[in-house]
Amino acid sequence: MKKRPLSCNPELATRNPKLVIGEVFGGITYSAVAKLYKRFANNLKEDRKLRKKLIGIEREMSNVKV
Repeated sequence: MKKRPLSCNPELATRNPKLVIGEVFGGITYSAVAKLYKRFANNLKEDRKLRKKLIGIEREMSNVKV
């Protein structure tokens, strides 16, 4: 069966996002995703350079031309 991108897979749209993300990143568990998220959130609070980088990425992604 051919895999579709996450954005056009209606079956994944109704599932828990942490489970879907875990599958995308090699099948890691829900709890591993939750722990990684928490660590990343803490890093964002403490690391100004990382925060600026993420803001730049968000800006780039929001400027999508259709």
